[in-house]
Amino acid sequence: YTIQKELGMDDSATLEEALDKTLKGLLEAVVDTHKHNIVHRDIKPDNLLIDGNNQAFRLIDFGSAADMDAAKKLFDFRESSVALSPVYAAPECFIEWDKAPLNFDVFSVALVFCQLLFNLLDDRTDVAFRRQLTVAEYDLDLWLECELEAELSPTGIEAGLYYLGSRPGLWGLLKRMLKENPKIR
Repeated sequence: YTIQKELGMDDSATLEEALDKTLKGLLEAVVDTHKHNIVHRDIKPDNLLIDGNNQAFRLIDFGSAADMDAAKKLFDFRESSVALSPVYAAPECFIEWDKAPLNFDVFSVALVFCQLLFNLLDDRTDVAFRRQLTVAEYDLDLWLECELEAELSPTGIEAGLYYLGSRPGLWGLLKRMLKENPKIR
């Protein structure tokens, strides 16, 4: 209910409508950042705000961001230290400008959205989800198979699958966004 309210939706709005608006908003925020050739590198729920005027998603805290125009001039900035959230960071952690650097943020958006979709956004489950995804080698199908076979599945699995069932292609998109290799993400 909270996200529907923050998105300016009325009480009759469904979770599905809120998820649609959230995914669109997340992607628009990242596209806007990438238009300026900046990679945020720390997309996570704590760094997302919803603008009260137009309900647009806004990224905050650019302390870990990389200016890709400056990076090309430096040629190699992988060794520079960066403070980012390991739970939400792409597997490569450091960006190489010649290896699809903007896709770093794509991974984080998919991770945040999957956590929202499957009701895994609290302090206990966000780390567990990332760990499970890493063990599954970033294969969402394998992660889901393990969750469905588990004695205790997360409470949001059924609702998430229902949502995905009515949005052809979204599961495939999320799988591509979570690929370990940034060039095919």
